[in-house]
Amino acid sequence: MPWSDLWRRRAGAEDREPAAGAPPAPLEIARAYHRVSKHHTHRYADGPGWLDWANQPAPFRTWLGAPRVALQVPSSDGAARYDEVLRGAAREPSAPSAALASELCFDSLAVTAWKQAGDARWALRANPSSGNLHPTELYLALGPEWGLADEPALWHYAPREHALERLATCTRESWRRAFDGCAPGSALLVPTSIPWREAWKYGLRAWRYCQHDLGHALAALGLAAHAQGWRVDELAEAELAPLTVAAGWPARGPERELPDLALVLAPGASSRAQPRLAELEWRAGGARPNELSAEHVDWEAIDALEEALARAPRASAERAEHAPALVLASSPCTRSFRAVARTRRSAVDMDGRTALARAAFERMLAAALPHAAHPAFAALAPPPRAHLLLFVHRVDGLAPGLYFCARRSGAAGDLRARCRPEFEWARVDAPSGIELYRLHAGDMRGVAAALSCQQALAGNGAFSAGMLCELEAGFASLGARAYPRLFRECGALGQVLYLEAEAAGVRATGIGCFFDDGVHALLGMRDEAWQSLYHFAVGAAIDDARLTTLPAYPTPEGAAD
Repeated sequence: MPWSDLWRRRAGAEDREPAAGAPPAPLEIARAYHRVSKHHTHRYADGPGWLDWANQPAPFRTWLGAPRVALQVPSSDGAARYDEVLRGAAREPSAPSAALASELCFDSLAVTAWKQAGDARWALRANPSSGNLHPTELYLALGPEWGLADEPALWHYAPREHALERLATCTRESWRRAFDGCAPGSALLVPTSIPWREAWKYGLRAWRYCQHDLGHALAALGLAAHAQGWRVDELAEAELAPLTVAAGWPARGPERELPDLALVLAPGASSRAQPRLAELEWRAGGARPNELSAEHVDWEAIDALEEALARAPRASAERAEHAPALVLASSPCTRSFRAVARTRRSAVDMDGRTALARAAFERMLAAALPHAAHPAFAALAPPPRAHLLLFVHRVDGLAPGLYFCARRSGAAGDLRARCRPEFEWARVDAPSGIELYRLHAGDMRGVAAALSCQQALAGNGAFSAGMLCELEAGFASLGARAYPRLFRECGALGQVLYLEAEAAGVRATGIGCFFDDGVHALLGMRDEAWQSLYHFAVGAAIDDARLTTLPAYPTPEGAAD
């Protein structure tokens, strides 16, 4: 088993050796991976050392031999207003149809533009991705009422063409049994991850970025569904092995494709009954996935973690209720949700001058709080475990300094007990529901940039954030399976900040490179109960005038496979 090297290199002498011939417990593998995948000021986590451009993975998955149905490209401006969608306002559900499938994908995972510099062209998408490498794929299991086929079928969404590729079909009778009790038109969404796409560039840390990207995609799907009057819920205890066989997802090898979870897509106000996947009788279509690279590099620690998570026991979900719906302050943004979602961009740098209005800052914090009606967090069961450590640089009416925003009642008290005693913990006057504390007043621009692997944009924006997560509390509740969920929660939180920044007229960017334990040392934390899992920056972007922007569809001639 590939866990042996990871176990030998683990940090933490308190870990007990596994029994002879047996792999360590999944939870210990998760802890070991977390430690060896950290960046340090004296040493970065293992990476490829150089970029093998000849084997850069193809950015688009296609299925050879699969029948393809082209989706009609929707209008550039959807009916739902951005502010209404973020507030979770009730909407009349659209009827299931090919047009609805098109709009759902168009607003969540589709190509939004092409960029060109000289002879090079690359796509931008509605869902952000580390390094624009896009390990996340989407599959949709839709019944005949969606108008795409005469029988239920499993489809792959092809974002370059804005099309669906049919991989398998299902008997009508088994579909009826599986969805008995569910709202008419209910369907399945299954996102998958291809770790090699990220590992090609980022090596050992790539698994983290796959989970961030999945979190971004989950939030994007939840919001896009809500814009159409639908919702997504995670399918509890989903057994995806039969679907893996039917779809033909590579389960082994360097280009393996891993189904992360299943989502139920249903009309917004309908019953939350969940389908029984074991009832479905699939017939594989025999399509084959395209090859992404000719040569590969193995990352055994990632293999070890994936194997451990696959055998981790399924702990019962935490029994927690979502917080009551929060009344968001009205956004001055009057644009449609589609316009905001499809013009979202990642800033490469920020101008170091532009301040953010305090009302916009507080609106972002409020929008990032989970509650029962928040569509961005619909696929993430409570309680929230990710919180915001804020490096405030340029927010009108707020002193520069280090702040903490709790996303769960009681979290601030637990963190405070683990932090430096000299921190202020001064409660900041903020709208109801926002639990914001100032820890230290002062210029944090250099500290923020230094902690984010010396990336200047972390200090050049209006603020940056480290997403502090309750790691050990998650492990205590869900075991090793809490580990990917924490990264996904951070990704979903980042997606909300991306959209809120776009709506406020600024830009944002996710930062996956940061010195993990440098953040913990800044706070004075001495254990792993809380860990920083994702960084983020918000501010006025500096655009690169050398780049040409081309429309998303039709696909530009000569675009790379």
